[in-house]
Amino acid sequence: MNTLNNSWSTPAETTKKFLSRQITHRLSRFLDRQKFEAVYEGGLDAFNPSQEEPDVVIYKKDGGLAPVVAVEICNKAQLPEMSRVANQLIARFRLNEFFLYTMDEKRWYRQSAGSPESIPTCVSESLALAFDDTVILFPVRS
Repeated sequence: MNTLNNSWSTPAETTKKFLSRQITHRLSRFLDRQKFEAVYEGGLDAFNPSQEEPDVVIYKKDGGLAPVVAVEICNKAQLPEMSRVANQLIARFRLNEFFLYTMDEKRWYRQSAGSPESIPTCVSESLALAFDDTVILFPVRS
């Protein structure tokens, strides 16, 4: 129990973990299971598991499990730094899209390989899916 208390020590971390799991669960229901797999805290590099893991990773099943979309949950104050990290991960792992969800704003931001900055949208072109209220079932309190 001490491990659990330490890992979920703040209300924001508790909410982030809950939302990450909720998003993973909902995506697993909405995605085409023949094409995609959503994984909670999935790794972007199967050969280097020590790297940081986004909150949710969506893998394309064709030709092996290659990451195509990642999701990270943060707060508005963390958005510039997370946007910079997202750009690095997009380039390094050839991700199609990287989504950032700001808990305090309750807003989705999308980054793609062709766009160096975050665009406020919840629409994923790669997945033909909108990350909106159908993905987040429960209201997030600030």
